[in-house]
Amino acid sequence: MGCVPRDLHGAVEVFAASPIPVAGQSVRLTGTWRLHSGDAKSWRYQLHDARLTEPAGWSAVGRRFVLRGAPLMCLAAVAGPQQQAVAQQRQGAARQAIGSVTTVDMHSHAGHILAVRYGNSGLEPVAGLMADGGMAAVCFAIVSDSPCQHVEADGRIHPYRSPDPGELYAWAQRAFQRVHALIDQDRLAVITNAAMLRAGRGGTPSAIVAAEGGDFLEGKPERVDEAFERWQLRHLQLTHYRVNELGDIQTEAPEHGGLTDAGAEVIRRCNSRGVVVDVAHGTYDLVKRAASVTTKLSKVGGGNVRELGTAVFTTYLFAFEATAALLIIAVVGAVLLARRERSTSEEEA
Repeated sequence: MGCVPRDLHGAVEVFAASPIPVAGQSVRLTGTWRLHSGDAKSWRYQLHDARLTEPAGWSAVGRRFVLRGAPLMCLAAVAGPQQQAVAQQRQGAARQAIGSVTTVDMHSHAGHILAVRYGNSGLEPVAGLMADGGMAAVCFAIVSDSPCQHVEADGRIHPYRSPDPGELYAWAQRAFQRVHALIDQDRLAVITNAAMLRAGRGGTPSAIVAAEGGDFLEGKPERVDEAFERWQLRHLQLTHYRVNELGDIQTEAPEHGGLTDAGAEVIRRCNSRGVVVDVAHGTYDLVKRAASVTTKLSKVGGGNVRELGTAVFTTYLFAFEATAALLIIAVVGAVLLARRERSTSEEEA
């Protein structure tokens, strides 16, 4: 029996009919999800009849493994002895190609940034992982509707209550502060304009401050300016898991008929300041009106969709194709490595 977590609402109590092999690594489980909304001092989340979704050892091959350089390691892993020297040469060429362009993770909660209740403690280092994987910049996204949503019986995230006035704004201020604490801890550069983004390279990890859901605006477009100046916000997703003051979402019944007037004004503010407007989770009607309102899609201090597409398929075509090929090789190589590890473990057993 292990230690009881300090925050029972931030952990999951697992019940299983037989022991689950962990061996010091993360595992993927399936079972019956239960949510307890009674006693505040008891567990909130429980997983009953828990069992592995995949053989032990396979779950160790994940996104972090790939980002740490699996595309390059797997070039050698799938090659025979005679191809090792050639593979190593290609690894060097691949690293050079990746290092010569700006690679960006457009959506991330890495570093444990969503644990806002912990203040600025418990942050996990990310700079080393970014450098190892050749990732130049990461969009670190806060989630401002967290206090009002949870996982329900259907296994999906839904809003379960309406926020109090000012609640989500206050939560977002703490969330932005936590992101900046991670930035300070790992000494990340903060990208605030297109010139800085173009200058970014895999050897100098940088951060782009983002928000998944404009709920913290609470229908007040002028707060875009505040977040831009105070928190260096440069990427704003309008909606998340609740129908907010900016528009409707795909997973809940529509209330506004798409994008609201406040949402349209938020887009105009973002366009004028140089903030990326993200319409993920929004309904088709929201996306249609957003497209008609915005004048600078995918804007980060300059540029638009047409310019982005031209750059990807001209200037950066080789790097784009090389990265795609490396990722495919990474998937194949990671599976082979996992199977090899599993076979070795079974033979020893």
